[in-house]
Amino acid sequence: MEVTLSTAGIPDRDRDEYWRQIICRTFVELEVDHQRGPAFCGAVRTRSYGDLRATRISCDPMIATRSRRCISDSVDDRYLLALQLRGRTVGIQDGREVELRPGDFTIFDTARSYSVDFQGGGFDHLVFHIPRSALAARGTLAPDATARRVDGSSRGIGWVVSGFLANLERVGENISDLEREQLGEAGIDLLSSTLRWVSRPADCHPVGAQPSSTSIKQYVRTRLDDPALDPGSVAAAFAISVRHVHRLFSDEAESFSSWVRNERLTRCFDRLGDPGYRDVGIHDIRERYGFTDAAVFSRAFKRRYGITPSARREQISDPP
Repeated sequence: MEVTLSTAGIPDRDRDEYWRQIICRTFVELEVDHQRGPAFCGAVRTRSYGDLRATRISCDPMIATRSRRCISDSVDDRYLLALQLRGRTVGIQDGREVELRPGDFTIFDTARSYSVDFQGGGFDHLVFHIPRSALAARGTLAPDATARRVDGSSRGIGWVVSGFLANLERVGENISDLEREQLGEAGIDLLSSTLRWVSRPADCHPVGAQPSSTSIKQYVRTRLDDPALDPGSVAAAFAISVRHVHRLFSDEAESFSSWVRNERLTRCFDRLGDPGYRDVGIHDIRERYGFTDAAVFSRAFKRRYGITPSARREQISDPP
């Protein structure tokens, strides 16, 4: 199935709002900013390949931002892979900035804030929508892969994947649903392998070496905000099996999952009692450390500390 939407034929007075609605409906809830006013032109075309959806966007220069407000206003559970076809894009997520030139690609997690600046005239960009569950099923939830450039111009793995994705979007409407699904599965398999390679942390041992529980803890502590953090994502980042992750924690006082939960609770306890975080809501603090369910968080917090999160917040002493 193909869906095409464009500003062509839209009255000038309605064009800004129409384009914003197109972008939010096609991608995720975003704040859209551009300098062209009613003269702004843009179009999107979407095609589906089983679980993998491809959207080609061509437009005048603009900035799209996935703010905390946008995240709170919409529920979304996917990654967006951005492949540059023409022009230049600068993206920011998780404290990293990435610049994309034709052939390059990167990935953004819609569950966290990010911004993309589409630059240059004749801009052309291809975005693949990947359900989080599709990557999780392959043991790949790569929190450290966001906003990292994969080179699609030199003849390496990025060049192979970039070429496959660009050609996939060109597949016509005359193939069967089964063929589309098979092509989508092949695309996600390629992306999964690429993300494991891109996201391997700098302190991770090379493939074949044995990481320690200490190095895994160091890795996890920088990703406590990710609600999808689990043994599978850690195993993928270190190129080891999930069983090996559990084995590394077998000599520890806590299991992997218990240790992660207690690390998150400790951070929340400290922040809720910190005067410097007085104006940060309990909701924001718990989500900052990976607790997406308020009831689960409150029960775990009270079980460990004997008080509710609200009571801990009330313990903040007034400044002298």
